[in-house]
Amino acid sequence: MTQLFFRILASSVISITLFGVAQVFAHAELESSNPAAGETVQTLPNIELTFNEPVYNPSIFLLGDSVQYPLQFESPQTPQTTLIGTPNIDLSAGIYQVVWAVNSDDDHVISGSYQFEYVPVTDDNNTLIIGGTIVAILLAMSLIAGVMWMRQS
Repeated sequence: MTQLFFRILASSVISITLFGVAQVFAHAELESSNPAAGETVQTLPNIELTFNEPVYNPSIFLLGDSVQYPLQFESPQTPQTTLIGTPNIDLSAGIYQVVWAVNSDDDHVISGSYQFEYVPVTDDNNTLIIGGTIVAILLAMSLIAGVMWMRQS
């Protein structure tokens, strides 16, 4: 009976110790982002980072062409699981790195970064599409006129 008691006590102590250690080492982690790492986007209204627990005191910016672009946040001091930042300027096409650092609930600073590509839709793209459509219409009209002329001959 005494051995059974000590076995139960030992397994309880081990379980509590392991659970306690797991809680000590558990920090906030980035669960998802928008745009996602490696993604190519045509529009970029904002950057969204979602963590597995509330974080606060965000320091998040975009890095592109060796220039740092800060993001504007609503209520950055309130702990939140999702942070949404808006670039302060219109960005040009290119590869950008999102660099972030936040405080987790247990006051540890966690940080990370990832890249995405921004390829905005431009008027040049629309001009090429419209120009190509006009050329196709003119070719079709010429073909129809040629067929009609050949029938009259």
